[in-house]
Amino acid sequence: MITAQVEHELTLRAPQGFELPAMVGALPGLTDGPPVHTELDETYYDTKTLALARAGVTLRYRSGDPDLAWTVQLPERRAGSSLIRLAVCFDGDPDPVPSGARDLVRAYLRSRRLRPVARLHTERSCVPVLDADGIHVAELVHDLVATYAGEQLTGVFDEVELELTATRRSRQLQRAVSRRLVAAGCTTDVPCPRLVRALGARAEAPAEVTVAPLDAEPSVLDLIRHAIAVSVDRLIRHDAVVRLGEDPEGVHQFRVAARTLRSNLKTFTPVLDREWAGVLRTELGWLGTAAGGLRDLDVFEPRLRRLAAELGQDDVPGVGMLFDRLAQQREQARKATLSALRCHRYDSLLEALVAAAAAPVLAADAVPSAPARALVRRAARVQVRHLDRVVANVSDPPTDADLHAVRIQAKRTRYAIEAARPVIGSAAADHAAAMADLQDVLGEFHDCTVAVQWLRDAATARPACGLAAGQLVAAEHAEQTRLRALVHHAWRQANAKHLRHWL
Repeated sequence: MITAQVEHELTLRAPQGFELPAMVGALPGLTDGPPVHTELDETYYDTKTLALARAGVTLRYRSGDPDLAWTVQLPERRAGSSLIRLAVCFDGDPDPVPSGARDLVRAYLRSRRLRPVARLHTERSCVPVLDADGIHVAELVHDLVATYAGEQLTGVFDEVELELTATRRSRQLQRAVSRRLVAAGCTTDVPCPRLVRALGARAEAPAEVTVAPLDAEPSVLDLIRHAIAVSVDRLIRHDAVVRLGEDPEGVHQFRVAARTLRSNLKTFTPVLDREWAGVLRTELGWLGTAAGGLRDLDVFEPRLRRLAAELGQDDVPGVGMLFDRLAQQREQARKATLSALRCHRYDSLLEALVAAAAAPVLAADAVPSAPARALVRRAARVQVRHLDRVVANVSDPPTDADLHAVRIQAKRTRYAIEAARPVIGSAAADHAAAMADLQDVLGEFHDCTVAVQWLRDAATARPACGLAAGQLVAAEHAEQTRLRALVHHAWRQANAKHLRHWL
């Protein structure tokens, strides 16, 4: 059994001997429910170098809790002193680590082994917080935590957490409870997982992939490190989301990270070792393709549902056949994507990308300390000129193949301009935004083209759904006509002289 939920936590440090204050009156109608006392034993797992903890990820086995024993906590985002995390729980015995849990953290592990790194014993007092209607709106948890190395006690600390329910969380509630806890002696700090508090400085070391801030005029080496680190971090953070399979946006972000990184390696080709960059680009192309089939179907499904909703009751059986076929293909695509993410080739690629984010391999004649401005301007200018030529060769009226070629080059151009944004600033950002608008229109047109071909193939494979598929093809053609009329305007906007002046 596996469960996943988003946790919204406000964590505070409490003094030794702390007792939870009553919440009655913190807000009108707010009351405390009866406390529940439990004792928990937790074993945390990580690599020898604490790769998980340094990245804000925890993997633990807990006894004494009625919930599932194994939990993987993945960082979502920070909001002030609150930490929003995705917690995924698994059934399982204390040993070994469940394969599903190990799979979720594979992007951080690669070929390394998990091992126990800390043992914690917790005396927990849990108090439900109820509103005026008796609705359980939050949970206040006071933990007295003892940390052990083997059998030796290494530390003791108090911690208080306010966990807000997903449907009734409220900033007003959080502020009111927080004020009362602070008045009772708690302190609000930057959110810090208890494992990090238990392990100390080693767990507080920077993550393997760290996106360092850039100076106003970064060097070539600093900019390349920054660009690679941004995409590698994005790729690794969305790896688990792809594996869970519950959020199509995760697949999109994963694929965008691979594509952006591949494009950046092309952009920086003049100063990179060509063989090294070429190998990485080839492997990233493989990875993008592995996720591409799943992403295309994720895009197509809501499109199909929207168009199918316009059809009549007589078409329901045919539409049902189309969705059955789509579901089967999506499951096949998901298996193919997961197969790629579970192979040694992917592990090796991640190892190479993590190394690249720290120390990209430059060409022998490259000057690492040279200002990056000239490099990014030249790279963007090359792609803009390529786009000009592609547009100049478009027939009148443009064919589907013409627009596809423009879309591909517009994407490359946008990535090259975005690579310049940390150096150039708002001028490159505005240019990239206009190029993104052009890419969006062309992308929607391409989605129509793909949808038409999918519907034709479906009608051929299952003639009984042919009538419904034909009506949907007609709707897609109508949408293509509308989008064709927008392409010229989007191109004029993206090609405006005032946007290109920085080149």
